[in-house]
Amino acid sequence: MYPLTGSMHAMNQGDITFQWNAGVLTNNLFRFDVTAGTQKFQFYVGCKSPKGECTYQMPVNEWLDLGDKFRGTDATFTLVGTDGTAAADGGPAGVVYTSKPVTISFSPEPVIGGLYYWAAASKSIKRFTFGAKKAVVFIKPNSPTDEFSCVACHSVSRDGKVIAFAVSQDPGGENTSAIQTAPTDDPSMPFVRPVKGMTPFYSGPGDLTNNNKIGPEDHFGHNVALSPDGSLAAINGIAPPPATGGWPPNFEIRDTKSGTTLGKWDKGDPLFGDQSNPIFPEWSPDGTTIVATMDRFAMGNGCASWTQSTCTGSIATLSWTPTDPANPTMGGTLGAAHVIVKESPTAYHFYPSWSPDGKWIVFVSAPAGKSSLSNPNAVLRIVPSTGGPFSCPGSQCFDLVRGTQYSWTDAAGAKGGKHSTWPKFSPFAQGPNKNLMFISFTTEIPYGFLTNNVQQDKPELWSFFVDTDKLVFGKGDPSYAPVWLPYQEINDGAISPYWTTTLPCTVDGANNCIGCVQGEDCAIDKVNATCQCTQTRIQ
Repeated sequence: MYPLTGSMHAMNQGDITFQWNAGVLTNNLFRFDVTAGTQKFQFYVGCKSPKGECTYQMPVNEWLDLGDKFRGTDATFTLVGTDGTAAADGGPAGVVYTSKPVTISFSPEPVIGGLYYWAAASKSIKRFTFGAKKAVVFIKPNSPTDEFSCVACHSVSRDGKVIAFAVSQDPGGENTSAIQTAPTDDPSMPFVRPVKGMTPFYSGPGDLTNNNKIGPEDHFGHNVALSPDGSLAAINGIAPPPATGGWPPNFEIRDTKSGTTLGKWDKGDPLFGDQSNPIFPEWSPDGTTIVATMDRFAMGNGCASWTQSTCTGSIATLSWTPTDPANPTMGGTLGAAHVIVKESPTAYHFYPSWSPDGKWIVFVSAPAGKSSLSNPNAVLRIVPSTGGPFSCPGSQCFDLVRGTQYSWTDAAGAKGGKHSTWPKFSPFAQGPNKNLMFISFTTEIPYGFLTNNVQQDKPELWSFFVDTDKLVFGKGDPSYAPVWLPYQEINDGAISPYWTTTLPCTVDGANNCIGCVQGEDCAIDKVNATCQCTQTRIQ
């Protein structure tokens, strides 16, 4: 049941729970045979389950040792099981059953960096580093890090120094939200903290926000993307009153530290074309280009044009040229939209993300007319970041079938897909040609018995590697089978992963580390007077 055959595992991720079906309910003794080349290892495991649902937490140090020994290579796992009956008085021993082999591989290098995600169940933002025991709460509603009752869509700069996120007072939600920005070494001291008071928005009858009028009073917006160094924020804005219901939506570039608007363009601006508005933005690794979904929301089409939802859209890039490259907060010029993947009568596209080398864009496609929010029919695809428009699927547009464990045809069938969405590249590449890249995404792929028995229809974070050499050399689907990220709680409702290069903090004059949260340790470099937050590895 888990791990999945054809998956590639980070060699430094030590937490893994094997899950299997006993096959015959009387089977209670099992052995894992692990082979790679001429090396062979064995694990002996007992399991007694009335349903035949067996799990085994691999010893962390043993699993890390396998990852180190077999880095960059494949390993085959075969399971044998029996009821443990010994031969007696010349009688036969218990029957031994053997599984089909499962082949996985280990990454050639460690996966590093930190990942932030939204834990929908607690309406908080959590974070972790590879090698950690579990994710820890970083931004919490009704706390010094967020004075409001909700925190949702977020972004973190690639260098890990700045975080930005939408805040609101339930149940006003996106209709009344604003954008807060803060340094990650002390999010309780934000650069921009929206004023909490009498919201000017009217959200409709029956809305508690309308009754008590509490909400953000300024810095309105409901989605944000930070530039690589965190100096600029691309924001899906909300028109302030007296605009009716915050309409029309707009696209803004703001100075992250001051909240000053450096440029604002309303829906339908000539730069966007076709009455479109760029939503779900993300900055390129070099900070010169923004990729976004060009949403064509129109009143009455039964769609939404918010952070979490649309049912129209093409993938397009927009260049950003700063007025003064040495001082990006002086403003700049936004270029016209260049369509990379154009929507069709049968499909639209959303949630794009850049590869760490800036050469590829991963995104989501779904059948036309169905909301992007928790869409079971959505699939993940990848295209070059230049050229186009590309047709999907096509010679330059590849479905990541192995990564999501289903195809476009599967998703359109009676059972549907598995709600794969919100893909995000990590900022690193590895391998001989820097061709192996790591994508995290939100999905409802069943995590063996563990999620099937605990919850239904709640998203979780999985990750998979892609080999871009396969794209360059025309070898088709570049993805490996996915791996469940063990740092999350099963009931987190984890969505929207964001990667950073580090989890930085600060060092005071006495070489004390400041800025890590409970559950994290400081790794101090006294020579360079720097530090970063780490989390103790499971033992």
